[in-house]
Amino acid sequence: MKSSKKLVFLILSFVLLFLFTSCLTQQKPIAITITKAVTGINGVVPVKTSVDISWSVAGVDSFTAKLVVEKSGKKVFEKSGLKLTNVTIPEDILWELGDYDYYVEVIAGDQTVKTNKLTFKVVPSVKEIKILTQNNTSILKNSSKIISWEIFSYIDGRDYEYKILMKKPGESEFTLDGTTTNKTYQITNLITVGNYSVKIIAVELGNIEIESPEINFQVANSVYEGDNHFPEIDTPIPDNNANDVSWEYSTFKSGAVVNLSWVATDVDDDPLEFDVYINNTFVATTDQTQISISGFLPGNSVSWYVIVRDDKGFETKSPVWLFTTKSNTAPVFETEVASEAVNDSVVKFTWNAVDNDNDELKYEIYSGTQEASTLIGEKYANFFNTENKDGNYIIVAKDPFGGIAEKGFIYTAPTSEITGNATVVVYVTDAKSGPAVDNANILVNNISTTTDANGMATITLNLTSDSTTLTIEATKLNHALTKVDGLKLKAGEVKDVYITLRKAELNPDPDTQELPEVDFRVYKYNDYYLWASNGATPENKPEALDIDNVVINYPIFVEITATPVSNDHINIIYASLGKTPGSGFMTGDRGYTSGASEVAFVFNTFDYNGLTDLHITVYDYNDNQIEIVKYLNILNNNDIVLPKYTPADWASYGMGTNLDSYTRRMEIGFYSQGSNIEKANVKINNLIKRNVENKIKLLESKFNKKLDYNIEAAQPNSNLWVEVWWIPVNVFDPDGVLYQYPNGYNIYRSFDGLNWEKAGYVSQYSKNNFIFRDYSPKLEPGKEVHYGVTAVYDDGETTLHYLGSVIPLGMFDVELTSPSMLSTNVAREPIFEFRPKVYDNSLNNAIFEYTLWIYDLVQSEQHLLPGYIGEDGKVYQQMYDVMGPYPLAVNYASQQWFLLNANGLYMYNEPLAPNKTYSWAIDLAYAYTQNDVSSAISISIDQGYGVDPFGRVDADAFNTFTTGTDIYDIYSIEESQDKYLSTYLFGANIVGSVVDVYKNYVYLEDPITNKALKLKFDSNVYNVNIGDILIVKGDMYSDTFGKTFAVKNVMILDQLSGNELNAIPLDPSILEENDIGLNPYASALVSSSGTITSIDKYGLSLEYDTTDSTASIYVYKGGSNILTSDATIGDRLDVKGILKYYKTYWEISLRSDDDWSKQ
Repeated sequence: MKSSKKLVFLILSFVLLFLFTSCLTQQKPIAITITKAVTGINGVVPVKTSVDISWSVAGVDSFTAKLVVEKSGKKVFEKSGLKLTNVTIPEDILWELGDYDYYVEVIAGDQTVKTNKLTFKVVPSVKEIKILTQNNTSILKNSSKIISWEIFSYIDGRDYEYKILMKKPGESEFTLDGTTTNKTYQITNLITVGNYSVKIIAVELGNIEIESPEINFQVANSVYEGDNHFPEIDTPIPDNNANDVSWEYSTFKSGAVVNLSWVATDVDDDPLEFDVYINNTFVATTDQTQISISGFLPGNSVSWYVIVRDDKGFETKSPVWLFTTKSNTAPVFETEVASEAVNDSVVKFTWNAVDNDNDELKYEIYSGTQEASTLIGEKYANFFNTENKDGNYIIVAKDPFGGIAEKGFIYTAPTSEITGNATVVVYVTDAKSGPAVDNANILVNNISTTTDANGMATITLNLTSDSTTLTIEATKLNHALTKVDGLKLKAGEVKDVYITLRKAELNPDPDTQELPEVDFRVYKYNDYYLWASNGATPENKPEALDIDNVVINYPIFVEITATPVSNDHINIIYASLGKTPGSGFMTGDRGYTSGASEVAFVFNTFDYNGLTDLHITVYDYNDNQIEIVKYLNILNNNDIVLPKYTPADWASYGMGTNLDSYTRRMEIGFYSQGSNIEKANVKINNLIKRNVENKIKLLESKFNKKLDYNIEAAQPNSNLWVEVWWIPVNVFDPDGVLYQYPNGYNIYRSFDGLNWEKAGYVSQYSKNNFIFRDYSPKLEPGKEVHYGVTAVYDDGETTLHYLGSVIPLGMFDVELTSPSMLSTNVAREPIFEFRPKVYDNSLNNAIFEYTLWIYDLVQSEQHLLPGYIGEDGKVYQQMYDVMGPYPLAVNYASQQWFLLNANGLYMYNEPLAPNKTYSWAIDLAYAYTQNDVSSAISISIDQGYGVDPFGRVDADAFNTFTTGTDIYDIYSIEESQDKYLSTYLFGANIVGSVVDVYKNYVYLEDPITNKALKLKFDSNVYNVNIGDILIVKGDMYSDTFGKTFAVKNVMILDQLSGNELNAIPLDPSILEENDIGLNPYASALVSSSGTITSIDKYGLSLEYDTTDSTASIYVYKGGSNILTSDATIGDRLDVKGILKYYKTYWEISLRSDDDWSKQ
């Protein structure tokens, strides 16, 4: 399509005159004069441009001439011929930049004459790239900037590709940002604040590049128009490249804490804030010029930098500074180890160790066997005060970085030489507080006796040590078995033991019965809870406590496994501390389960101190019982305090939002309850519909904890509130063994994220201790509000836990525009048009969702609703969702309808009845925004769908209309284009005349306005002819490739024969595009007349007359078979065809050979 324009320039220079003579006669000399030489424009030739060279030859009539072109001494072109005086050097020869030499050689007879070599230079066609003037407004971070430029070229009509190179803040080199063939470009990756530099490189012929001067612009966190300066930052502490930097302190959890500081200035005296980065990772934002950072190690090489930002969004990044922390210093012991008896069974060791680095210290105690106890943080440890604990011990002090100090000591445990008799008095009843069992056989440590009439038996034991362990068994005919194993008896003690001997339920013969086998283990509560909460896999199960050799000062889990032996199932498993378990009424708090053989019970040990008996009792269904007693060494000093609980939030656990803002069009307490008809199913965003119920279900699934939730009464006359959610302590710690329970929770609000005010208080002991509804009159649509929560204790409250922010939405109404109220002669398949109204800017980026109902109540009691059948086979009502407060149009013909009446829900595939009165309304209308931590919803209408948490918000408008006899509600093509630009269309009926049919495409034009669109069918189109008038339904879309309005999912509703439309004369004005790049005349039938300027294998370029001048259009041969073979350059043609856009240019696409002719 494009032709090279030859450059021909004239100079008159006499080059060479040779005079030849012969020995016989004198020949006439030959003279060559270059009449057209290559001097180009200002002495240069644009690359890949053809050049004409001409010369004249004097002195001979017949000659052979030759033109030779050389590049760097190498011949690149030669052409010769008889009487040759003109040669065109093809453009393909002149593709390399640089100097070229050429000369002309003439041969006549035996004479040969050659001109001197002449030189020309091939240069890029671009003389200059000029980036258009930029304003001095800063660019908003994460936004974009459009730059434009002009090209000054030696020639016209050459296409270029442009590279956009950018140098970002902190970078020293330009890098490629993108390419384009346009002379404008949008820079979109402006994510870093600072100074940017841009330059443009024009690329021609794939490898020749011409570079523009660079321009600069600023990117900031806010748009600022005018002069502003970037802040400056320097003077780091520690000094750059400092060594042996000390830390302030260290902990095992956080590592070493180092203080960092710097000096920052701003000539504009703007407020500054700072982002701190350690080893290229962001760690904190502060408005101070110093900060304490944790996580360092001794001997660490650390890089760090700070980004300083003023309040106009201008940022400066400091240099990357370096420092190295000092090496670690080990702790030292300052005192000897002291011992102190705490009680009869525990001895306390104390010591003192210090660390000159101010490191946190923890300690391990080793016995002579080098077995370590648990790592502890206090400067003391408690051990059993028993005879087998004397020996050599070592205390090891450890800092977080491997520094250690050891202190050895010798301890000798006290001994006891008390021996003598001890007495056991056994009381046997058939139940707790039940009647005595007489004549029961009692066996105590292999000494037997029987109970008297009072159910009592006394046995005296001769002890050889200070204590012994008892095994007590009781049997009697018609009774079950009873055994107690593990009770301690001290020398000289008289011990009362109360046991029950139950009547046998299944087998009355004790000699044929065996007791269940019982196994149990004790675990630290935290270890066992984490294991059970994370899948309870056997390989990850924590190690059980060695209860004979450990001091317990924490909550515990007791895991029990019972196995029946006498073919009887396990009936009941009890467990308790400090007492024999049994009925809860009689024995108080204890662990209990029925019908299970494995169970784990939680015990809070904080109410016990010293050796405490743990009782485990198992019953089978014959009431055989075995009670096992083990003693735990529990130590609870007053310095053991549970930590306070800081509230957690729902979003962090993937259970929904922390903040939910609600706006209702009607105030609570002032609305009608309306009809009780049951609505069809509707699928609504999970975080919007039933927001409360969904959160509760998620929590129960994740924590296996059910919250007792009852919806609170709403504040009367309110239409805006925010629900604030947090996770209360009882979710994480239902047994109260991990945290101190707070009195309740304070909820705080802030409108700037800095200044907080108390919004309310919720008691820990209220049913809804996880939610607060803020009805404050300070809440406003479009005004961001932040929330946080603290746990409240007698001595204060915990640090505020930030929950996030939410921007409440404003209210809106819904206007029903068509069919209007009391309208008549409405199509039986109407287009329902409606729009939001009376709204504010807070709704600009909200998602709006609607449902639509038709009420057939004048002569019937039924309803019509658009819907679909889901994958589960249920019918769901169709939702219409749009982004922003825009009008909508729902085409009856494009929906699947269902009929709802007292008998059920049925599919309905018919138009509305003719000449019948109906009403229609929007039954559900709400808008929402949503992110990970918050959602905001504005409810305009909810006729019972459950979006409104307090019931329903009735619709105000129910438009009554009467149908006529016409089936379809139809848009003209111009109306459909206007609707598409202003309204969300859910299907449309469109009428127009066919101007072309091609495979599965039909081009439709409006005979009045000549505006057009393209119909895209799912398969090839048959029986549709040019001139036909079609009424179609389908979904409009933008064919941006073709810059045309288009319709997909097309179905022909009606078809009439007609005549081909007259083509509209082509004029540049009908090639103009709208704001979104579409042309309303694309796909129309156009005509033009003009002169052919070039031809290629696909078509030709036509220069046509316009009202003011001339313009050019490409004519694509399309359905013409002879256009490119019969037409020649310079011909005048009349053409008509379909106006289309192809890649980068407009064209007329011919439909057949009848669409063109020569003038």
